[in-house]
Amino acid sequence: WRVLLKAEVMALGENTRFIVTSLQGLDAGMLYEDIYCARGQAENYIKHLKGDLAADRTSCTSFLANCMRLLLHSAAYILHQQLRTQALRHTALSQAQPST
Repeated sequence: WRVLLKAEVMALGENTRFIVTSLQGLDAGMLYEDIYCARGQAENYIKHLKGDLAADRTSCTSFLANCMRLLLHSAAYILHQQLRTQALRHTALSQAQPST
């Protein structure tokens, strides 16, 4: 096992992060940036989908209705991401969250 440590001191206080891994052959920077941070970003995408677009609301009585509801929420999120990253790339809205 390897333990990686990232420590920062910022205006708001200390920011310490630990990563414990058994992955071999990768340097510390690649593990932190390409794996750890990417995982956190994936968690943010799930949070946006569930919280901002209410994709976790499956209150219909049939499976197909709930499946359709989830499909529509997912399509809305993909549309939002594509608009944000493609059409609005050099504008203030390129950083917009689905809730805004």
